[in-house]
Amino acid sequence: MLDPYGGSPDPGPALLARRTILLSGTVDVMRAGDTVAALLTLDALGDDPIELRLNCESDSLEAA
Repeated sequence: MLDPYGGSPDPGPALLARRTILLSGTVDVMRAGDTVAALLTLDALGDDPIELRLNCESDSLEAA
């Protein structure tokens, strides 16, 4: 599966199985919302720790 934001292979399923979320590149409101949805989903699926890895910039203060 391709990443809709970058065109590279999507590591998402493997990372979600490890309860890890990567956020890199430019953060806009849509990507911030997708990240929050993933965090809430993992939170609902169990009590194990969730790792959030950030390497990004933001176009707007609102998205950040």
